[in-house]
Amino acid sequence: MKRNVIIILFVVSFLLLAACEESSSYRHTMRGKEKAVNNSGEQNDEDRDIRAPSPEAQPTATPEQPTVKPGEDDSSPPPGGVIALPPASASWIDRPDLIEATAASVVKLDVYDSNGTKIASGTGFAAIEPGCLVTAFHVVDGMEYAKAIGEGGLSFTLKDIIGADEAEDIAVLKLPEDIELPVIDIGGEPLRGEPTVVIGSQAGVMNLVTMGNYCGLWENVEHTRYLFSTPVAGGCSGAPLLNSAGYVIGVVSGTYDNAQNLNIAVPLAKAVELYYQYMEEMGQ
Repeated sequence: MKRNVIIILFVVSFLLLAACEESSSYRHTMRGKEKAVNNSGEQNDEDRDIRAPSPEAQPTATPEQPTVKPGEDDSSPPPGGVIALPPASASWIDRPDLIEATAASVVKLDVYDSNGTKIASGTGFAAIEPGCLVTAFHVVDGMEYAKAIGEGGLSFTLKDIIGADEAEDIAVLKLPEDIELPVIDIGGEPLRGEPTVVIGSQAGVMNLVTMGNYCGLWENVEHTRYLFSTPVAGGCSGAPLLNSAGYVIGVVSGTYDNAQNLNIAVPLAKAVELYYQYMEEMGQ
């Protein structure tokens, strides 16, 4: 019996000693990790000191923001010219004052039939040449006349359609001779991921501004469309799709029902074709 007790005590002592050694090893490991973290932190601080530029290397003044609007500098094309994108330093999208100025080219359209019944609402904008207003065909389909409302309380009536293409969903209207709207210059091909702006009369509110991105090109044998994520809603059909430099690249046509925030615009080149067809027919 005494021998058994001694054996039991010996076993218990051995187990306790092993447990203590294991616990000591775990704590040492944790201290090693903490030390490694501290050493890593000290090294990171040294790295930051090395990477930090000297005061002499830091800029002493913020570069001036560009003040030239599209179409105002000598290198810009005449209205209606297709151009390449300007340098990134000439960014328009970060200038709310320039976006505000561009809104002067955009109007809200209320369309009426021959009975004087309002049949549609949308947006139009001045582009291509002075005296032209571009919109989507489905906005003016069945139009007898349209009432336009612009910035600063501007109001006028449109009756003449220069050209219309139902398949491309594009229409070009003639402005009244006594109405002058600043013409938005035409941009080149957009780049995927490029910021875009839409100025349109969404939900009946005139000239709301929304921002997003150009997503990519969709095309088949018959049609070419720009896909973009800039939010649009009812009343925005016919609005200008503007690139990051403030040039119009397309005309808002619709949206996908089965895709999240994926919208459609017709390249403005389609409207330019309609205009020049009209000029040829007029012998000009």
